[in-house]
Amino acid sequence: MTGFSIDTVWEEMTAFLRREHALLLPLALATFGLALLLLGIAADAPRPADGAMPQPGLRALWVIPALVLTTLGNIAVSVVVLRPGQTLADSLRLAITRLPAAMGILGLGMLAMFALIIVLTIVALGVGMGTVGKGMDALVAIIVVPAIWVSVRMLVLWPAVADSGRGPIPSIKLAFAMTRGQALKSLGVTVIFALVYVTLVSIAQLVLASLFGLIGLAVGQAALMKLIVSIAVAFIGAVLMMGWTVYLALAYRKLKA
Repeated sequence: MTGFSIDTVWEEMTAFLRREHALLLPLALATFGLALLLLGIAADAPRPADGAMPQPGLRALWVIPALVLTTLGNIAVSVVVLRPGQTLADSLRLAITRLPAAMGILGLGMLAMFALIIVLTIVALGVGMGTVGKGMDALVAIIVVPAIWVSVRMLVLWPAVADSGRGPIPSIKLAFAMTRGQALKSLGVTVIFALVYVTLVSIAQLVLASLFGLIGLAVGQAALMKLIVSIAVAFIGAVLMMGWTVYLALAYRKLKA
């Protein structure tokens, strides 16, 4: 397996998006875009009158379909990149057949996280209440650093699932094998994308919320303007996620060569 050049993959990604945007954009909006809207609903819990922190309650359940849609979008976009010539319907059908393995991977990740939380809690209680603050800081660092390393090593996990059709454990092993020796490069490109995503989405949210908020107050349609802002921000987020997924699929193809 060979490495990948960040610049080369970037050039291939921009060329691919120019060529296939008509196919990719509807797919991205139907998966990533809708998922972002659902996450917005889950997070938009009404604030109590006493000023306390809002409780999401049943709204938090919207996270589940959002997670499924995001995973489906990652796999489907990867299929479009890795299997050129397929129709949108064929790509979606193949992605759906890969979804059980992807859900299995997510389930394993959640179980691992739950186990780590239990260990963290037991150790924190064991060190005594007087040192819980310092102990928790150290334990959180111990957990976060390996978690970042694992996420970087699994950077091409969804393209691997889309391409190989393997089960959860074999797909994880494949992703780890393909990123061997590429950890720093993978970390760098992940940090760059995260900064770009957060910056652009935050700016869009701030500008659009301010503009349409004023319009909503002027015309008496604050709720409608808020919905328009949510849709616009979800559109921008979906486009960015589409580009990121294409980039990862192309990087996977380079690593596989």
